[in-house]
Amino acid sequence: MTKELDDKYQSLAVDALHSRLVGHKLLDQQGDMEGVSAELLRAFEISGDILRSNRESDGIRDAADFVFISCIYLARCLYFPGEARTILLNGDEHALDAESQLENLRRNMRHLKTVLENG
Repeated sequence: MTKELDDKYQSLAVDALHSRLVGHKLLDQQGDMEGVSAELLRAFEISGDILRSNRESDGIRDAADFVFISCIYLARCLYFPGEARTILLNGDEHALDAESQLENLRRNMRHLKTVLENG
């Protein structure tokens, strides 16, 4: 995986989410991923709104950023070819899978909701 290819899929996933996945076909049919699109889009919308508002505390923005990134990674797993499931972090390649990314998204959303309630 090159940085350019990683950046390409990151950008494509963000664009797909901003367009509400219109024109994108679910490629990962493992498990019960069919109903995840609405959950993914809602999390992307909530986290994006928080990040754009720039009014929240650092803790809330950090939690929203984790949700936002989780959405991008899950979209890469679900809507793009296999090579999109490899990311570069600190120069090292890491493989993503949809089930783990969905679990991360849900955990990060729970944390964000907790932070919002207490923040």
